[in-house]
Amino acid sequence: MIIEIVAAIADNTQVIGRNGKIPWRIKTDLANFHKLTNMQWVVMGRNTWESLPQKPLSNRGNIVITTQKHPTIEGAAWVDNIESAMGIFRFLTKHSSTEQKLMVIGGARVYHDFLPLAQVMHITHVHAHIEGDVYFPQVNWNEWKAEESKDYKASEKDDYPFTIVRYVRI
Repeated sequence: MIIEIVAAIADNTQVIGRNGKIPWRIKTDLANFHKLTNMQWVVMGRNTWESLPQKPLSNRGNIVITTQKHPTIEGAAWVDNIESAMGIFRFLTKHSSTEQKLMVIGGARVYHDFLPLAQVMHITHVHAHIEGDVYFPQVNWNEWKAEESKDYKASEKDDYPFTIVRYVRI
């Protein structure tokens, strides 16, 4: 099973969210997110699910982790822990003719729980000091190697400059 993390993080603060939303507008990163996760399985927490403007994410299998007993989650498989998420992913992809990836897309607790298991991270480093209330977990960067990196400038469609980096576990 290939587990990859996809996240956008404010440089100085490790912020990934504020008031249930992403605290920046970076359309180039959203296009990259779509490209990375298209035709894959995504796993997220309930708060991330609820923050999506359109549910489920199209052209992707959606798995939601929640501790609610009877959540209202239509169009996605829901489970109560990461072991169940990985189990349902294995079950649903066991007959796939192509290699499927489990793409971890947030929030903070889901990132924290999957971080020790991930082989790849696609991190968008937003070059701004952004205040927020949801943070990416601490990463031991000595365990990761940057394989690809691309810098972008702020523009009409992107609020801040940013760098998209693909890290692999070493």
